[in-house]
Amino acid sequence: MRYRPVQPHELVLRAQELLRRCADMPTAAPRFQVEDLAFDTTTRQITKAGKKLRFTSRERDLLEFFFANPGTTFRKNELMQKVWQWQVGDPSVVCVYISRLRKKIETDPGNPTILTTVWGTGYRLGPARAGQG
Repeated sequence: MRYRPVQPHELVLRAQELLRRCADMPTAAPRFQVEDLAFDTTTRQITKAGKKLRFTSRERDLLEFFFANPGTTFRKNELMQKVWQWQVGDPSVVCVYISRLRKKIETDPGNPTILTTVWGTGYRLGPARAGQG
């Protein structure tokens, strides 16, 4: 394959056009925060009050899913399918992971304010609304 020569002026114009298009592209929010819990999408680091937290891969996957969908309530079966791609399994596994996450991210795991339960429905990232537990 033969390439035809490009004039330097044309090359500069093409490069400028590419840079302009990149500058116009919307950028993803690099950081999500709920109370003092923050998720940096670039580094995938999760911190609480500035302190780095450690998670297993399944815990991290679940918490990142909630950060990507704040305020949305998910049933246990939905979480199993959407987060871990499990089509079958015991939904109580989700309860175990929620409990583990709460111990790491909540100030008072017995009275969660970050990862809340919507009684009769499921779980969500963010405070429960009035009348939803």
